[in-house]
Amino acid sequence: MSAVYEKLPLPDKNASLDEILSNTPTHQGIQNMIINAEAREASAISTFCNKFGDEAKLLVLTAAHDHGVECGKWAVVVETVLRLRHLNFYKFFVR
Repeated sequence: MSAVYEKLPLPDKNASLDEILSNTPTHQGIQNMIINAEAREASAISTFCNKFGDEAKLLVLTAAHDHGVECGKWAVVVETVLRLRHLNFYKFFVR
């Protein structure tokens, strides 16, 4: 993992966003931070799977699946609440 952190170092947690982005446009700088974080995460998962084999791969796949299912359930709840609010708002003004 040390090779990953040499290539994709963590930003200084005490630095302000302005300091981290320096002269980079905001959107591009934040996107680069996301890409680097995802690359570090992928490398950690790869290292874990290479070290612990098929059991690790199954664990990672199960965790990703379960997380996706929970995010999907939450998205349905949020969408339902937003639709109900919209309907109530509409009924309030159109009588």
